[in-house]
Amino acid sequence: MGGHWANALMTNPVRPTTVRTYYRYLSSLFTYLVEDEVLPESPFRKIRAPLVRPELVRPFAQEQLKALLVAARRSSHPKRNEAIVLLLLDTGLRVSELCALRRTHLDLHERRCTVLGKGNKKRMVHFGRDSAKALWKYLGEQPGDDTSPVFSSD
Repeated sequence: MGGHWANALMTNPVRPTTVRTYYRYLSSLFTYLVEDEVLPESPFRKIRAPLVRPELVRPFAQEQLKALLVAARRSSHPKRNEAIVLLLLDTGLRVSELCALRRTHLDLHERRCTVLGKGNKKRMVHFGRDSAKALWKYLGEQPGDDTSPVFSSD
């Protein structure tokens, strides 16, 4: 009968944030039951909320970076995919932000782009020489105007 919620398929350990969420739900339930006089006291009154420490994001190893670039260069759209990989690695853009990029958002001379992120907030992100070179190579072969998306699936 193992696994979470008696589901044998759910055997991976839960994350600390999930444990904290379970704690909050159960604590709220028992607080309600005490207020509604169903229970004399909450069993959670002596249980502390679990601590959740921020998870560390591990950077890619050099071998992983090389493998990503090799895969991009071997793909059916090598210039586009290399530019995508390099830009994502340099800037930390979200995929949705990358997909929303228009040519007018790019400044290849200054090696930066304007991004519309979460909450409709604009921000400027900078990228390195390799990304700029890859973008020059890719965009030099792509038809389009300033309102065209930087990356397309064609």
